[in-house]
Amino acid sequence: MAVTALEWSEAVTEEITCRLCGAMSTKKFYLRGISGIDIRYFECTNCESLQTQEPTWLAKAYGRSNLADADTGAAQRVLISHAFVVAAVKFFRVRTILDFGGGDGLLCRLLRDRGLDAYTVDDYATATYASLFKGSLENHYDLITAFEVFEHLPHPANELARLFESKPRLVIASTEIYSGQDASWWYLAPGQGQHVFFYSAKALRLLAQRYQYSYYEINGRHLFSRQPLTRVRRQAFLRFTSGRVFQCSERLYHFQRPGPGFIGITKSQLTIIRPAMTSVKY
Repeated sequence: MAVTALEWSEAVTEEITCRLCGAMSTKKFYLRGISGIDIRYFECTNCESLQTQEPTWLAKAYGRSNLADADTGAAQRVLISHAFVVAAVKFFRVRTILDFGGGDGLLCRLLRDRGLDAYTVDDYATATYASLFKGSLENHYDLITAFEVFEHLPHPANELARLFESKPRLVIASTEIYSGQDASWWYLAPGQGQHVFFYSAKALRLLAQRYQYSYYEINGRHLFSRQPLTRVRRQAFLRFTSGRVFQCSERLYHFQRPGPGFIGITKSQLTIIRPAMTSVKY
């Protein structure tokens, strides 16, 4: 169903304080959202991110499940994210992993099935697949992943502070970049009500600077590293994950029994499958 911007009422607040950087954010547009709520969107004058007003509807948005009803690509994203994390683990020699906002724990479960020391944490979900491996930002991890999580955070300055202040070596996240899109942008998903903050590329760079990380965009993922990557190392990781990402989904669907070559990757040989990197629209 197509969504169109509604007229901005003069009685509605035209400015709010950015919940990421604290600067002034000015009105952009508003849409009819979950349960008929008018969701207003504001653009920050400093970090250039887009955000809703204070999202008071989240209890309703997550009432039945952490997973939006119309999100039909969730399992496929986990499989592709799993492949990317496996590549990062090998490349950066990661030992411990926390999947922040890990939902039902499927990514954690897949990583543990590969013998990796992975944990999951999510305030809005039950880790059905990894109930024995709940992690905490109070602990230290080499790598924290946050796939399709940042846009769900109602107060990102506070929530991301907890993440970065735990001082992982690496953070790998995925979220669509806001660059001035209008009210028809599919990623807004007002009918689901779970996406409430949309980061610009500038915002992610400022976030990295705030916590003394280096920021890199790597094949659609956002990599934050405590140690700056040399140009050679950055290009090597880019090649390692470009185009033919370590896509495990087909192998997993046809999985028969575990062994040394579980899901097609052995110590001496990597099975590389071309992924279907298509965006899933709500």
